[in-house]
Amino acid sequence: MMGLALVLLVIGIGHVAVPRVSWFLSIGWKLKNASPSAAFMLVSRVGGAVLSVIGMAIIVSATFQAVRHSGVAAASWRQFQRQMTVQNIQSIRAGGTQPLPAAAIPVLVSDIHTVASFVPYVASGTSFSATAWWLVTCRSGYRVSVIDVNGQGAFGIARGANWLVPTYQFTSNRLLNWERAW
Repeated sequence: MMGLALVLLVIGIGHVAVPRVSWFLSIGWKLKNASPSAAFMLVSRVGGAVLSVIGMAIIVSATFQAVRHSGVAAASWRQFQRQMTVQNIQSIRAGGTQPLPAAAIPVLVSDIHTVASFVPYVASGTSFSATAWWLVTCRSGYRVSVIDVNGQGAFGIARGANWLVPTYQFTSNRLLNWERAW
């Protein structure tokens, strides 16, 4: 989308700044000793201004959405870390059914709290498959799925109706080693 916005912006600025070039590229090259009419120059400049405004609107909108999304991701990560305490976790179930031993809870919580980055999840390709997942239920009612998305240390966090489609991801080799041990 950003590429389209930049193309619209460049074409629009070109029409506003040098409408003779647009006239020459469209029809002027076919004619000898001719120049664009005042009406063509006006229409070219107005059309260029409209294209520029559309291009800028797309750029501003995309930038605003990216900033907003990163703010939402940071807030979700903070909420997730606040909920993930040894005292608040009621159960962790592998595959949503098999309960993990109580000794696993402190390991999971420790790894979650030492993760350095938490970013929006971007799937590679058009499909998604998990190698393993855990349903974490907290005493506060907060529920989240922790999903091993690639078997190499990348984990996703999913909440809500799409509980097996990660929204955010983080990397943890310790959590991967813990998963392999179980």
